[in-house]
Order: sequence, then structure tokens, then C-alpha cells
Amino acid sequence: MLAWIPGPIEKGLLGGAKVAFKDRYDVTAFRCNQCGHLDMFVN
Repeated sequence: MLAWIPGPIEKGLLGGAKVAFKDRYDVTAFRCNQCGHLDMFVN
């Protein structure tokens, strides 16, 4: 599952992104059957 978290990335103690307790939004992707173009949207 792919999720989008709004706002700037905050680094944690070990260098990874801090994502706990942040709002997450599901990402939906649509691909064109003819050319393969991919669009992604957040609901």
C-alpha cells in the first residue's frame, strides 16, 4: 500500500523519516492501457 504524508520530511534519530502519528492518505494509481502513462491521485 502506498501512502502520502503531507508536509516536509522530518528525520528521526537513525536517519529515517518520522512518520508515526502523522496523517496518511491512500494513493490511487491509474495507467493508460495504450501508452502506459501513469497518474497518481490522493483522495
